[in-house]
Amino acid sequence: MRLPIILSLLSTLFIAASSLAQDVAIDEKPEFKSILSIAGGGTSTTIGISYERLLNKRLSYELGIGLFGGGIGMNFYSFRPIDVKQFNPFWGVRSSYNLQGSGGARNINYLPLGVNYMGGKKLCLAIDLGPAYIIQLSPNGKIAPESSLDYPEHLFCFFGGIKIGFRF
Repeated sequence: MRLPIILSLLSTLFIAASSLAQDVAIDEKPEFKSILSIAGGGTSTTIGISYERLLNKRLSYELGIGLFGGGIGMNFYSFRPIDVKQFNPFWGVRSSYNLQGSGGARNINYLPLGVNYMGGKKLCLAIDLGPAYIIQLSPNGKIAPESSLDYPEHLFCFFGGIKIGFRF
């Protein structure tokens, strides 16, 4: 399967990002470090929870756990440093694994472009959307065994997510 390859590439990206975050000046640290959200789509793939940890004002990683799967990702706030009481545009990279309720399984890899808003009372809202490369690993529903020979299927489409949470 390609899932171990994807996870090893993303873990390498996390290690590299962590080492880059070590060189950030003290004044670049955000006043909050974490965001916990209820999520639809995104790294949780369905309805679930998402945890975003800021490494500095321009870089964060995200973990999501959903009803039938979970995933990891990174956000790059390269347009403007993340701050409260403003819209914070970002781009990112996400990879998740999803067991579908009807029996299928798939990997979702996408490059989101999004925006979040940090309200004055610790409230956070975020939405993102981007091109996705979906690898359908097994068929959905009850399919005759001989038809499973055509898997995995590779699909290109759009995928996104929405989150409502609080920062701390």
